[in-house]
Amino acid sequence: MDEMTQAEYIHAFMAELDLRSQKRTAYNEGKEEGYAEGKAEGRSEGEEQKALEIASSLKQQDIPPAVISKATGLSPEQIAAL
Repeated sequence: MDEMTQAEYIHAFMAELDLRSQKRTAYNEGKEEGYAEGKAEGRSEGEEQKALEIASSLKQQDIPPAVISKATGLSPEQIAAL
């Protein structure tokens, strides 16, 4: 392998390593972003479920829907559906 061929090979090899590194970084960033979004979505769903459980309990105790709505953040329609 002459000097020019060796230099070209090294340049191509380094470019390939750089590309692989960029792909790995993009993959890891996407994975972290997806995890964070999933965690936030799960937390939101859990909070809503807890609000529904509290509203149901308050409704069984004959607490007025307006008070339940204010306490839980649920809409009057959501409370009526319980």
